[in-house]
Amino acid sequence: MVRSVYKDKVFMRTLLTLAIPIILQNLISFSVSMADSVMLGFVGQDEMASVTLANSAFFVINLIIFGFQSGESVMISQYWGKKDSKSISRILGVAWGCVLAVTISFSVFAIFNPYGIMRLFTNEAHLIEVGAKYVRAVAIAYPINAFNSLYIAAHRSMENTKLGLYVFASSAVINLLGNYIFIFGKFGAPQLGVIGAAVGTVFARIVEFTIIIIYIFANKHFRIDFGALFRPGINMMKDFIRYAMPVICNETLWGMGFSTLTAIYGRLGSDVVAGLTICRTTENVFNVAAMALGNASTVIIGKQLGAGDKERVTDTAKKLFTVTVLTSFVSISLLLGLGKTVIGIFGFGEPTSTIAFSIMCVYAVRMIPQNITMTMIVGVLRGGGDTRFAAFLDVVPLWAISVASAAFLAFVVKAPYIYVFLPNFIEDCVKIFIGFRRFRSGKWINNITREA
Repeated sequence: MVRSVYKDKVFMRTLLTLAIPIILQNLISFSVSMADSVMLGFVGQDEMASVTLANSAFFVINLIIFGFQSGESVMISQYWGKKDSKSISRILGVAWGCVLAVTISFSVFAIFNPYGIMRLFTNEAHLIEVGAKYVRAVAIAYPINAFNSLYIAAHRSMENTKLGLYVFASSAVINLLGNYIFIFGKFGAPQLGVIGAAVGTVFARIVEFTIIIIYIFANKHFRIDFGALFRPGINMMKDFIRYAMPVICNETLWGMGFSTLTAIYGRLGSDVVAGLTICRTTENVFNVAAMALGNASTVIIGKQLGAGDKERVTDTAKKLFTVTVLTSFVSISLLLGLGKTVIGIFGFGEPTSTIAFSIMCVYAVRMIPQNITMTMIVGVLRGGGDTRFAAFLDVVPLWAISVASAAFLAFVVKAPYIYVFLPNFIEDCVKIFIGFRRFRSGKWINNITREA
């Protein structure tokens, strides 16, 4: 299969055209996140840990946004293969209306009750106090981020991945400069600490929004049909509920599970939280290629089905799995080879650095099964329109295995922290077993488009 991947020039060209801009976009985003963590680390370990816990709440909202992105991408990629631009405008209208209602409601709640949000993730008073200030300051960014993300995801589903790269590269510069200026009080600005990190984030989202508004009216790749955008029609709303809502529920429940795990880890002590922050940030940077494959896979599979090319879909999926395994080996080598060097950049002493590297080793062990399931669920099953089974596969093992076992090990057995992270590996192996049985059955292949 490795040889057939490299021999298929059309497949490789399509994959690289889609994946490379997404890889660069993710690399920029995760690098900015790492830089934020490093800057907050210089302010203090507790400040960095409190922002990590605060972002766990926003992580759920980000996953809801990602759910809408993924849901619209499942549909848009197939309609793009069919060259039906009016239906794409209808899908975008439904997605924008729903996600803005959710994110505006959450932002209002976060502004008025930031302490309640922080208490969900930690019982340490000093972390709650610092994190609540960040929650209130950054909350306004999330409706703007939702609007931006859905438009960029729509273009990504139409094979225009460069838009996201250009937008996020521009906003990353603003984010880094804003954080540096307002966290440390440079160039005459006030020294705001964790609130400065929130200010930089808000400014970055506003820059993204400005670029996108200009692009909506200036680009020639896809012109929004505003009549279809504001009047999507009952049939499109039904299709969105049928095919996109399982993805949205999937990401929401997965985000709640992930945040529950973070809340469990948050009660293992601030050193563990700080070590986990370093590890997650580092893994995200070194694993950008595998993450990009999931998004690229949705577009490739969806376009082939929308164009009526069902015969090639299974072979394409097998090639995507092969590329995922190969890129995972590279990511593992980078993570373990450069992990200690990256940990040293944060400037923490013992025991935080030791904790960070031990968690990093666990993450390295689970990287291959984790990335295979990512391509399976986010790319192949969703791209094939099999969104309900994808939701089942992603959510049930997470709650039944990882969350339940981690809570048992942490609070009942009171096992050492490293054992609390191990159920994640078992969860991914179970997902692979169930996922490939579904893949071999062929039931995941569905053309979900309607005739114009």
